[in-house]
Amino acid sequence: MPALPTTQPGARFASARQAGPLYATAIEAYLRCPRQYAYAHIYRFTPAADGYQLFWQATQKTIEVLHKRCAEGKGDRVPTQQEIQELYTKHWQELGGHNSHFAALYEAHGHEIVESIRRQVIAQQDTQWNMRQGLDVNVEGKSVRVMVDRVESSTQDAPVKFVRARFGRSKDKPSADLRELFYTLAYRQHYGGQPEEIHSHNMSTGETVPLKLTSRKEQSLYEEIKRGIAGLERMDYPARPDDLFRCASCPFYFICPA
Repeated sequence: MPALPTTQPGARFASARQAGPLYATAIEAYLRCPRQYAYAHIYRFTPAADGYQLFWQATQKTIEVLHKRCAEGKGDRVPTQQEIQELYTKHWQELGGHNSHFAALYEAHGHEIVESIRRQVIAQQDTQWNMRQGLDVNVEGKSVRVMVDRVESSTQDAPVKFVRARFGRSKDKPSADLRELFYTLAYRQHYGGQPEEIHSHNMSTGETVPLKLTSRKEQSLYEEIKRGIAGLERMDYPARPDDLFRCASCPFYFICPA
């Protein structure tokens, strides 16, 4: 049986493409599949965004504008339900989401989510949200940039919360994984002395739950991070997905040697 091709990008080319901060999301992407990482981040092939990605982007943009307006108005200018839903539709259309499959369903769910967040903002006037906050974390002497979806701080002397935003059905129970470990490391290194507050917010259902890593799980995930950093430093990109079922949905399926 003939061997699969093992073509790798040249070291100089790959090094130039990886210049800049090392992001936690890059390590996660590499560990999902090194070859997929190379296509997306080294060769920078850009598949067309699907409806879900556009839905996520429109939701994120709308929530960021909501909190910016509230911060500028010192909490006394919360948009109405109609205003926030019109803002979502504006972002959705600017991104081209209205041309995607199931556009009407995505837009309707987007309206539900931003209205839910608007109500949450009204109920938590004493809580400030910092969206997409970047924090540098030291991992084995390497600096890794961790982008926290949301950092919540309260005027009531409550501990700071790191919140990961998700979407999903009500029966989907969140589990602590690589992203939560990165959040945990960032929390320890930037808010040492406070009890770790890592939460998962399912924006589809409005449910927010705390997440904890066992020491065994934490050690296992930490070794995974070290393995990912080592692979990126070697500039080694084999077609080796962590889950073979991912291949069928990979946007680079037809050009991958696997």
